[in-house]
Formats: sequence, structure tokens, C-alpha cells
Amino acid sequence: MTQRTLNIALFGATGMIGSRIAAEAVRRGHRVTALSRHPGAAGDGI
Repeated sequence: MTQRTLNIALFGATGMIGSRIAAEAVRRGHRVTALSRHPGAAGDGI
């Protein structure tokens, strides 16, 4: 089965839950656009 790459916009991507969601989405090969009050805290690939 082929996996489709998603473009994901994530609000609160540097928070406790959002950061885990963002990291997992990137790990699975999706493109993540992070919206946050603290953009410097976003992880690699986000």
C-alpha cells in the first residue's frame, strides 16, 4: 500500500501535545507547517 504525504497545519506545535503530534507526523514523512507563539522552539523538520 502506498502512503500519501499530507500537508499538515498544526496550531500549538511547540506545546506538550502539539510537539509530539508534529514530531510523529514528520517521522511518518508528512509536511508540517507549525503555528506557534514560540517559533524558535519548533523541532527539526517543522
